Amino acid sequence: MERFGRRVFVCCAVGFAGVILIVLFGGAGARAQDGGTPAVAYIYDGALWLWHAGETQRIAEGDIYKVALAPGGGRIAYASTDALWMAAGRAARMVAELDALHRVHQVAWLTGDVLYFNTQVMSEGEMVGVEYADDLWRVDAGEDTDNVTQLLASGAGGQFVLAPDGEHIALVTPGVYGDADRPGAISIVDPMGGNRVNIFSYPAISTGSQYAFYLVPHWLPGGAALRVAVPDPDAVYALEDAPPVALWEITLDGSAEKIGEAPADYFSILNNRAFWSPDGERFAYMKRVGSLGEDRMALCVAAVGTGDAMCLEEGTIGGLVPIDWTPGGDLIYREDVEYSGIMWQVAPGEEPQRFPGEPAYVAFTWVDANTYVYMTQSHVLDSWGKPTYLKFAQPGKQAQTIAEFEDGAWPEFSAVSVP
Repeated sequence: MERFGRRVFVCCAVGFAGVILIVLFGGAGARAQDGGTPAVAYIYDGALWLWHAGETQRIAEGDIYKVALAPGGGRIAYASTDALWMAAGRAARMVAELDALHRVHQVAWLTGDVLYFNTQVMSEGEMVGVEYADDLWRVDAGEDTDNVTQLLASGAGGQFVLAPDGEHIALVTPGVYGDADRPGAISIVDPMGGNRVNIFSYPAISTGSQYAFYLVPHWLPGGAALRVAVPDPDAVYALEDAPPVALWEITLDGSAEKIGEAPADYFSILNNRAFWSPDGERFAYMKRVGSLGEDRMALCVAAVGTGDAMCLEEGTIGGLVPIDWTPGGDLIYREDVEYSGIMWQVAPGEEPQRFPGEPAYVAFTWVDANTYVYMTQSHVLDSWGKPTYLKFAQPGKQAQTIAEFEDGAWPEFSAVSVP
């Protein structure tokens, strides 16, 4: 039985104005041009909403859980529990129908009319959350219909990251822990899934559970090489001093060079989305301090290639959170204090300074060099039932509210800049 069917029809007759471009998975064209205004699509209360210039529109409704806005603003892709959809102008249509065993997992646009996705494995209609199909699909969007192509079959793809120049796709597979004959790997393919080059192999890393550990490669500007942080295969079991994390640079021809180490805690590597600075020259991580029972961490930044590291703060586990890097390469982090939080910004070789904005929680993304979109809440530790807010701001300027969620929800959103 084929996993995807093709059906094209019109539904959800709503329109949305403006030019939109997505910031998602570091794909090509991920940063918008400066000087625009934010547009935000978010999923809430069983529906997909689009906000721009103070106006909010309902785009679609149903069991929607993922959204991706296309460069150029002509299309918006979103996933429901049984299909991948696309809206353009005043119409939406089903692009790919999923069978009961799969859901869309990653979604990223290469251009305004080329979309990639892969899938997650299901069990009896429920999301397993621990197994991925490691496939790869491409959608070439048209005016009235879309061409959906499976580029790589299940097991032949992986988690993917698009190169900034759009010329290559990095694929990551986790391997099988404890089986030396089935290591994890990073490979490179072209935009059609061909000309595959296996550029890096590493021992599969244990998670202490049924979850598979996928490395997260970081493309260097221009797309000629990528960098990756590789933990010790048994790091999750370290009770005292965590084994160092190896930092590697890998070129497109498969030349790999170890460029440093960091004493990063395993769970920091697993959950920290702010590993690498935009230029790849700095690496942010959390490391344990004191005895195991103290549950304390330090937030540090290492300069790649020099061995120099600066630890910025110490705090309880979860009390220090790397947030993101500014487009100019400063690290932003949050320090939680009692029932609130403080945002800090640190430039290379300098002491931390207060970030001129309120604390962000769960989500934060730059839409251009001067504007960011984030979610916040009035309380940190006593958050149950408190309203949450989706906002945008420019550093040092008053934030503007996009939406308020009274039930304390943290909706998924995509933030973009509209020229």
